[in-house]
Amino acid sequence: MLAAMWRTLALLVLGAATAEAKDAAPPPASAPAPAPATAPAPAPAPAPAPMTAPSGCPALPDERTLPAAEMEAALGDGAQLARQCRLIPYVEAGKVLGFRLFGIRRDSLLARAGLCNGDLLRAIDGIEMTSPDAALAAFEKVRTARDVRLRLHRAGVEGDLTVRW
Repeated sequence: MLAAMWRTLALLVLGAATAEAKDAAPPPASAPAPAPATAPAPAPAPAPAPMTAPSGCPALPDERTLPAAEMEAALGDGAQLARQCRLIPYVEAGKVLGFRLFGIRRDSLLARAGLCNGDLLRAIDGIEMTSPDAALAAFEKVRTARDVRLRLHRAGVEGDLTVRW
């Protein structure tokens, strides 16, 4: 079950990177050339504002302690943990730089661990989240640990969140 979850994550990550590469590729030679523009092109849109942390999110760095039995149960059932949030690959210049977290409920284990909607998960215990293999290696390492250090980017600030159990 856990392996299937990570395979799905791998497909999502690889699919997002492939889709972005396809979007950036020039049109095939058989496609008609676009009509010449008669009016000047509009000014480019301003860069998106950095995501702001929802109210109630702790500032980074932060440290949390959770009940060991609850963490061990969650780490033993990857499907339960996967249902607590959505991980969206964050891709810049064709490279996965981490996973954006969404759908974290206020009463969930992940929320009590200090994670917030919109967080960008950059690394787990020093393992950069740049590929499905890296994510799998980090998860395997955490399963046997008693604490984890998460490198997050939140509301324009990068910092660590340490969770102990």
